[in-house]
Amino acid sequence: MKFGYTAFKYKNDLNIHSFIHMLDDTTECYKFYWLDALLKLFSLGKTEIIFDDLINQMIAND
Repeated sequence: MKFGYTAFKYKNDLNIHSFIHMLDDTTECYKFYWLDALLKLFSLGKTEIIFDDLINQMIAND
């Protein structure tokens, strides 16, 4: 079996209302690690983020 990347079309229309309330439910604490990892990768100058890099950053959390 061969695995590969699926091409997704980029769509820049973030639902701000939903994004603001994303962290309302703290029972799903992975969201904090997800957001922290995204901010860290962006602060390192990354403009494209690969899923594996995001997950690795969430785990490393350095």
